[in-house]
Amino acid sequence: MDHAEQVRRFASAGARFIQLREKLLSPAEFCTQAKAAVETARDYGVTLIINDRVDIAIAVGAAGVHLGQDDLPPAAARRLLGASSIIGFSTHTLYQVELALKLPIDYLAFGPIFPTGTKEKPDRVTGLD
Repeated sequence: MDHAEQVRRFASAGARFIQLREKLLSPAEFCTQAKAAVETARDYGVTLIINDRVDIAIAVGAAGVHLGQDDLPPAAARRLLGASSIIGFSTHTLYQVELALKLPIDYLAFGPIFPTGTKEKPDRVTGLD
């Protein structure tokens, strides 16, 4: 199933904010699929951001990006995307949260709370405490 179909299904089920994450497709194929997904999101009134790839977010007109600790720094992303774009940022420790609060981001994520089987090298599980 392509990303546009995933967006359609999530939007039909009530999702209003979607992060498009892709680790296996080539950048060219991801860009093609992301463009279709953004168009589908707009048709459904859904906000769609791209995981990690500021270049693809710009190319397809996404609402913004979600960045990890090893991605383009949020300040650089903000300069490229502009003030109205959404920028999210992943954190994994309380120290990273403290630093992130000083960055030009719109939201931050904290975790992982639970173990994951979807990443080759997951960060240490933080748990609920």
